[in-house]
Parts: sequence; structure tokens; C-alpha cells
Amino acid sequence: NFLSNKSDDFKIDLGFYSVFDKDDIYTSYGTKLVSSYKTKNINSNKKYDFVFDYGEFQGKGKNTKDQEDLFKKLNRYGVSSSLSHLYKVYDFSDQSKNYSSEYKYSPINLEQGLFLNAKIGSGFYEYSNNTNQSLISFSFGPSISYGSLKRKFLDYTYLAVFPEFIIKNGQSPFVFDDFNNDSRIKFNLKQHLFGPLILGYQGDYNINTNSSEYATFENVRISLNVSRRAYSFGLSYSQDDKSILLGFELFNFGDAKFNKSF
Repeated sequence: NFLSNKSDDFKIDLGFYSVFDKDDIYTSYGTKLVSSYKTKNINSNKKYDFVFDYGEFQGKGKNTKDQEDLFKKLNRYGVSSSLSHLYKVYDFSDQSKNYSSEYKYSPINLEQGLFLNAKIGSGFYEYSNNTNQSLISFSFGPSISYGSLKRKFLDYTYLAVFPEFIIKNGQSPFVFDDFNNDSRIKFNLKQHLFGPLILGYQGDYNINTNSSEYATFENVRISLNVSRRAYSFGLSYSQDDKSILLGFELFNFGDAKFNKSF
């Protein structure tokens, strides 16, 4: 029940990565610092993220007519940040929010209501050949969550619609990390069908009139999950790369506060 009680959480992580012969990247080595701060209370949920990334990359360049550019090798550093705010406009939940044995298909008491979501994001990459690219994104839109996953048939619906507008300057010398400058409308739908089965759909509708992909859906992902109190698993299909992913998740593992009475 992520909006019921006020809480604050700060986390910072440092990691190292390497990639070999993946898509348009031949080799890469680097380090990444990721920090996030979350604060939430009964009517709002706010999240602030900051990422610093430095690495050495060899990959396919933009100028495919230049043989040397096909194997471009450069150092790159970058920073990205985002501020996400969620506000509850109206609460659909009943007065009793106690988690009980009625919840066969969910590990938590689902938050129900009408919400407004706002997000500002930015990113900047600088390359060792003195080129750079930057991006600012703005998104704002509603989401609705209704149902508690207590009953066996059609007892949960989630729908979010987020128009996202992009402002971009510069471009990457590589193919693999060039920021997408297409404004879009992002859709996210989850619908409980029967028993533990939940159908999901995510996709972006391109609204950039200068794009070759204008008025088409991109990044489409369709999923079918089996959701239970202690675990979930399911299949998701990515339309862009025609791939199928099997996922599995355990809930409340190692949580000393978890109620074991049912």
C-alpha cells in the first residue's frame, strides 16, 4: 500500500559494466553511479533519480560510408536525472485497508484511485571527439487503478496515458546511444481476466510529425502473467525485436514483518 504512510528512502549504488559484440556495440567498459531518493505519503509519491556514467566504447558510427567510422572508438561520460511526482486526485478504496486472506492474487493491498503523474527528465553525453548531445523530456497525464484482485473475474484494471514531449540538441557519433527525439503518447494497461491471469499492454504512439514513424505504435510489449500472493510468473512479447521473455518473481522473501497466518 505504497501511499498509505509517510516514508523516505535514499539509495546510492556504484557498479561496473562491460559489453562485447551486442547489437551495434563491439566492446565497452565503464562504471556507473546511480542514486535515488523516494518520499511518499497518503496523497503523493515523489522520486528523484541521478545517474553518472563513464566508459570507453567501440561501436558502429553514424557515417556508414566511412570504413573507419564503422569501428569508432571513443570515451564517453554522461549524466541523467529525472523527477517524478504522482498525486492522488480521488480514492476508490473502501475504508478498510487491512490485508487479509481474501487477497489470493496479490502480495499487497492494491492502491485504488485516480492519479495525476508528472515527470521531467534530462540527459547529457560528452564524447572524446568533442561532440555531445543533450535531451530534456516533459510528461504529464492521468492514471486510474480500480479493483482489489479479491474476486476471480475482472477485479482489477490499471490504465495510464502519458503524453511525453522531447527537446533535443546535438547527436551521438555512435548509432547505439543516440537519444530518441520523437514526442509520443505512452500507454500502459493491465487487466485482470480470470483467477490469477493478468493481461498487460505497453506501447508508445509517435506524435512527431517530422518522424518517419509518425502515427505508429513503437516499443510495444504484451504480457500475460500469473499473479499469486507469494509469487508471479509470466510471458512478455516485444514487438520491436520479436522476442519472448519468461519472468519470475517472489514476494515478501525475507520480510520479517510479513504475516504468515494465511
